[in-house]
Amino acid sequence: MQIRVRSGGHDYEGLSFVSDVPFVILDLINLRSISVDVANRSAWVQSGATVGELYYRIAEKSRTLGFPAGLCPTIGIGGHFSGGGVDFLIDNPWEKNFFGLFEEEEEGPLESLLHGKIKLVPVPSNVTVFTVNRNLEQNATKILHRWQYVADKFNEDLFIRVGLTAADSSQKGKKTIQATFQSLYLGGIDQLLPLMQNSFPELGLVRKDCTSMSWIESVVYFAGFPSGQSANVLLNRTSEVSTFKAKSDYVKNPIPEVGLQGIWQILYEKEAVGGVLILSPYGGRMNEIPESSIPFPHRAGNIYKIQYGVSWSEQGTVASERYGTHMGIVELSVTEVPFFILDMFNLRSINIDLESETAWVQAGATLGEVYYRIFEKSKIHGFPAGVCPTVGVGGHFSGGGYGNMMRKYGLSVDNIIDAQLVDVHGRLLNRKSMGEDLFWAIRGGGGASFGVVVSYQIKLVHVPEIVTVFKVPKTLEQNATDIVYKWEHVADKLDENLFIGLILDVVNGTEGKKTGRATFIALFLGDSEQLLFVLTYLKRKSDYVKEPISKDGLELTWKRLIELEHVILRCNPYGGRMGEIPEEATPFPHRAGNLAIQYAAN
Repeated sequence: MQIRVRSGGHDYEGLSFVSDVPFVILDLINLRSISVDVANRSAWVQSGATVGELYYRIAEKSRTLGFPAGLCPTIGIGGHFSGGGVDFLIDNPWEKNFFGLFEEEEEGPLESLLHGKIKLVPVPSNVTVFTVNRNLEQNATKILHRWQYVADKFNEDLFIRVGLTAADSSQKGKKTIQATFQSLYLGGIDQLLPLMQNSFPELGLVRKDCTSMSWIESVVYFAGFPSGQSANVLLNRTSEVSTFKAKSDYVKNPIPEVGLQGIWQILYEKEAVGGVLILSPYGGRMNEIPESSIPFPHRAGNIYKIQYGVSWSEQGTVASERYGTHMGIVELSVTEVPFFILDMFNLRSINIDLESETAWVQAGATLGEVYYRIFEKSKIHGFPAGVCPTVGVGGHFSGGGYGNMMRKYGLSVDNIIDAQLVDVHGRLLNRKSMGEDLFWAIRGGGGASFGVVVSYQIKLVHVPEIVTVFKVPKTLEQNATDIVYKWEHVADKLDENLFIGLILDVVNGTEGKKTGRATFIALFLGDSEQLLFVLTYLKRKSDYVKEPISKDGLELTWKRLIELEHVILRCNPYGGRMGEIPEEATPFPHRAGNLAIQYAAN
């Protein structure tokens, strides 16, 4: 008899509960205790807790501690952590070995993680968020193109992801693409604005796009709840029912503008109605952690993760029974053989310890609950996890734990420091007793884990009291293709405090026509002034001229400047006192006979 563990997670393919042979379900829903230790910046989280519950419990104890996990608060901790903390698709490469171990006991014990000890991360008392839409008429293509080059290189406090959808154009009867840039910045607006101006000026972020709020409020914001919604909503373990299908991929090289334009055409097609692409940048802390550190290998070399999704609203037995909520293909009751479910729903305790800057979170807690509990205790602490507050901690952590602070603090699983797990023999193990190999495996190994995780101890992170967010849409008419193309090249290279996501869709354009829209959605861990500074991208290099440049050389220079654009040359004459001082007089040797020339690109 095989076993499946239910503790949440974005199990889009249903791999944790679909089988051709009989199996039972171990339901961890009631294992949801979360114990936060602020003094040690850690927490014990049971596997049945949701990511939302974890966030809430951390916020209860501290405003300046958090945890890097997913955006969806109803994801279970057990499933999320076992997959590495991935926020969307969980492909489970461990499933075959999982069953092999269970069927052939001599291979070694199969264990169930009951709870884990996580390392909480510091967050400011206030962070900054923004959601900026750009359609094609607003240069969305070029903005998105640029985002690819800078998003993974932003300041680690800045996370900007992008959503892409088709939308109605302002031109009657036409479609456009909308790119939604959504960001979390671990800092204030005054810090974020110069950061953005320095790193990503193409987006055109302005102060009115940004909103300052506490980290726990940003959790609610990114979960899609209405403005002003109380953080209590993160404790709600029930997510809205939707019918969708999604799959993820990883982008290692920026997509050229012609490729983006090809994507726009696909989004315009009738079959793509309800389609969305979500681009989440890597870089920052994600690049620093070796791919062999935990079972989640997608680290350095990936500019961003791209998720393809499609939803529908038509009624019908097949659609309603085959697809469901956050789990994607909800087939808990669709199988040819008997099984049972181990529900972690009631294991949702969250204990925040601000002194250690940690929290214990049970696997049944939601992300929203975790964020809220942290917020209750501290305004300058948070946790890097997902934006959907109803996602369960257990499921979210098992998948890795994507979030909009991952460029600063890594995945949720990168901030888990301990766990409690029940193995196949019924033993309750912690990190020490289970051993480092198993502790490694339960942090990102996938939904069908190696035991039942009851709780996790997480490390809270520091966040500013005020962060900056923005959401900037650009349509095709607004140069969306060029912007998206640029985004591809910079999104993973921005300041690690800046996360700029991208959403591509089709919207109504002018004259009844459709147009493409790229919406850049960002979080910057700082104020708007810092953000604008970060987004001001500038590269300079100097040289020295000893002989006058010929007229032919100058003509060639003009030609190259016209081709490159956004490039200036600044020439500074020497002579005078500069020619009188010997080159060996100081370590600066460039004296007589030189003309200084500086090349600058913005």
